[in-house]
Amino acid sequence: MFILRWCLGSCKGLYQSNKWYKKAIGKGSKTAMYSIGVLFYDGLGIAKDHLKTKYWFQKAYDNGYENALRMLNKIKAENE
Repeated sequence: MFILRWCLGSCKGLYQSNKWYKKAIGKGSKTAMYSIGVLFYDGLGIAKDHLKTKYWFQKAYDNGYENALRMLNKIKAENE
């Protein structure tokens, strides 16, 4: 978790953060799953992609990250 926070504040660009999130996801980090969803949602360092956003929020929620449900509901409301 420390690496993820540090990376957002110190790494050269958000692209580097994306790289660290993917490494953490490989280790099963539900926080990283949620965080990469936020990057896709906001288009931070990567192109906005609502399909990938929903995928990562759903994956985070399925792995026990309860806050991801709030974002899934927000996306659903935006698309209605």
